[in-house]
Amino acid sequence: MKKIFSIFFLFSLFSNGQQTTRSFVEGSYAPGGALVTNLFLAAACSAPPPGTLNLASGFQNRDVYAASFGFLPSASAAQNTKAMQRISDLINGLSGGITLHIEKGNYTVGTESFAGTKGKGYSYIGQRLLNLHGCTKPVVVDGHGATIRLKDGMHFGSFDPAAGLRHDALPGGFTIADYRAYPCTFFWFENNKSIEIKNLLLDGNAENLIVGGYWGDVEIQLEADGIAAFYNGSITVSNVNARHFGRDGLMVGNSVTDTTKVIKQINIDNFVGDGCSRNAFSWTGGNHLRCTNSSFINGGQVVNRGTGKKLITAPNAGVDIEAELGLIKNGLFESIYVGNTARGVGIVNDNAVATSDVTIRNAKIVAVNGPAIYGLSRRMLWENCTIIGSSVALKTAGSTGPDDPNNATFKNCLFTMDTALSPSGKVYGTYVLDLGAGGQATFRQCTFNSAHRGTVYGGYDFSFYDCTFLRDSAAGSGVYPLDYMNGRFYGVNKKVTPYPEGKPYRSEGSKLNGPFYENGVDVRNLKPGESRKAAIRLRAVAGGYEATYNDRSKETIQTVQVPTLRPSCRKQTP
Repeated sequence: MKKIFSIFFLFSLFSNGQQTTRSFVEGSYAPGGALVTNLFLAAACSAPPPGTLNLASGFQNRDVYAASFGFLPSASAAQNTKAMQRISDLINGLSGGITLHIEKGNYTVGTESFAGTKGKGYSYIGQRLLNLHGCTKPVVVDGHGATIRLKDGMHFGSFDPAAGLRHDALPGGFTIADYRAYPCTFFWFENNKSIEIKNLLLDGNAENLIVGGYWGDVEIQLEADGIAAFYNGSITVSNVNARHFGRDGLMVGNSVTDTTKVIKQINIDNFVGDGCSRNAFSWTGGNHLRCTNSSFINGGQVVNRGTGKKLITAPNAGVDIEAELGLIKNGLFESIYVGNTARGVGIVNDNAVATSDVTIRNAKIVAVNGPAIYGLSRRMLWENCTIIGSSVALKTAGSTGPDDPNNATFKNCLFTMDTALSPSGKVYGTYVLDLGAGGQATFRQCTFNSAHRGTVYGGYDFSFYDCTFLRDSAAGSGVYPLDYMNGRFYGVNKKVTPYPEGKPYRSEGSKLNGPFYENGVDVRNLKPGESRKAAIRLRAVAGGYEATYNDRSKETIQTVQVPTLRPSCRKQTP
């Protein structure tokens, strides 16, 4: 009799057609309130209702609706957390093949446990929401414009595991596991075939975290991210805003030791990382990345209400390219905006000796409180970029010298200290380009507009091809340092300055391999002590600048023209 009933039950499950099957896939409950078992869920998914065709694989995903699991705007943070974890169990149990739909609305999530004693490896610990691993079939998460926000009052930092009070360790590094408190990552994807996440706003609520003492080498280096994805065959993030997280908005990486192996793709489009404490985006390894139309802004600018201070964690970058999991190779960042970090760098290349062949094109970087760029990697190309504020430590990792063909290259870029181009009216640094620490890179058809600050500093092993150097006379001599530049100059280079010095930028040791015009005069033809005209006015005109000299002569200087990007290249929110 039981066998007959079971056969009848399965028959009825499929004979009712699309509606019956879909209800079980969505996470409906059997009579009596018990969640349908994975056996029946698997059976339901084997039926032929319409789904979402994954064009990349030809596999047809089955639709799952988060609301059917109790993930609702009206539910509590704990209820929503448990609901998303049940969805994780379902997807992992089926090894993927699911398109998860989250209806548009505002959802609160988060739950944590208090240790109450030592020996548990934490003081307060949260729980991940969607945690997918080992799925061999594609998974799509479509938020349909939903906002998911961490609840108020989650702990973050170092706390006493028994008393629960804030713990402030002595400087020098603190990594005792029992004192860790962290809310965990919203979406964690690891070792899956294909993941796509789109149309979501994720909010880490850094302003309402209960902040403890530091944990790690400096500041709080603990899990509190929007999206973390590692070792996946492909990961696609589109139209997602990850804001106000205690660590990173988005962190992606694959382990690559041999670049001849199968490429694992990382595709990011229309992503906004906004107000995250450590990095808006961290790329920690991989042999293919394409990031377009995205913004990485306001890192570390969120003020925590409990401390009254900004929540900042080093390196506090817009984009951190740091080969931690293995090699980084073949990356493209195009039409991106980076700006307004509280203390750190716009784009940082750390552990750059393991990184190569990264292109950054049509980017705008606004440095207010820290360098625009820090560090370079082999065969790195910056093309058609606007870089506002000083850049430092431009050393091509692994370079053998100024003639190394693997040196990083800047092509058709504008470097400027013009405060009018910064939304805050502020720019970082004393020099438009600080090369005083040495290094190697090549600049082709670039414009350096130092406004009334210092121009390029240093540069002995740097090469300049057909570049233009501009300095305004508005501030007068002595406000910022004079010109201390040297380098290797090729083609035709020009500079306009109110302070002619007889040699290009006090260029002792420079090599002039072509004309170098200073205020209209080729300095190679100057005689010792010969007086020269000085720029008294520099104003922008179509296609460049018009320089007026003290002898009333004028000259139009054609300069690089680069795209103008807004703080969000497209929509900031889904």
